[in-house]
Amino acid sequence: MPREIATFIDPAWLLTEWYQVSVLGDAVVDGRPALHVRAAGDWLPPHSGQLSGTPVVSDQIQACIDRALGICLRQVSSYHGHPVLRAELTGLTTKADPTLFDFTLPPGMKVITGGLLAEWGQTPASIALHAAKGAAGLAVELGRRWLNRTNPDEPGR
Repeated sequence: MPREIATFIDPAWLLTEWYQVSVLGDAVVDGRPALHVRAAGDWLPPHSGQLSGTPVVSDQIQACIDRALGICLRQVSSYHGHPVLRAELTGLTTKADPTLFDFTLPPGMKVITGGLLAEWGQTPASIALHAAKGAAGLAVELGRRWLNRTNPDEPGR
């Protein structure tokens, strides 16, 4: 994805210290439910249009954030109440070709199955045995220390 598009859809810019963000309410953008927010400030840093690269000076940006995906669907930059730039993502679909993320193992690749420590050759039973041995050893050590503790009320101990 081009950096300009990624920068547009990622609403992380709302978290910078330049903006005072307020929620304006609900919105629908191209049939998708969204949260309508306003990012305003005394002075906002100049930015460029996402696709045109045209420098833009604004004192407020209204954005619509997709409620399901958390991405920015629309941004409208304004200066003194007059819109100066509008960008909108339309035709968005969440349907993907199921073969898009297929992974075919190369010949000879080792496949490890069986759980968390399987790559070390440990079965769940051997892991449980090691845990039980460790717990028993800890209990013995705690008991030894408890029996050998010094009681300040007893002389000579």
